[in-house]
Amino acid sequence: MLKLKLLPRKLRWIPYFILVLGICSAGLKMVERVDSKILSHLVFSILNIGLLLMFLTKRKLEDEMFIQIRLNNALGGLIFGVTYSFVNMVFVWLDWLDSYPTAEQNLFVVLLTTNLMFWFECYVNENKGNEE
Repeated sequence: MLKLKLLPRKLRWIPYFILVLGICSAGLKMVERVDSKILSHLVFSILNIGLLLMFLTKRKLEDEMFIQIRLNNALGGLIFGVTYSFVNMVFVWLDWLDSYPTAEQNLFVVLLTTNLMFWFECYVNENKGNEE
């Protein structure tokens, strides 16, 4: 039996708080029109930590099927990340991008995609169980 160390369900407010903090920081950056690279890196780092913790938080029903879904989506996120980085590298090499994405921005896209895949697959499996 596979055991994963996940954030307990009663502490699921922590990732949401971190994500809201990151979104508020991004909003403040846009309102104040601050053009600081350090603040940009900080905002994306906060969002990345929130998304990672959200992915690693237990669900109400956490059985072996959800553990397998979580592992499959982590692998899918890794494959997507490598492919995304390769495509990004080609675009940068061909000089088709106005600005080069940072590592934090690339990681944000990968973590967001991984979370969305996980939530979608859990939603489909929960609804499939309700239909039967």
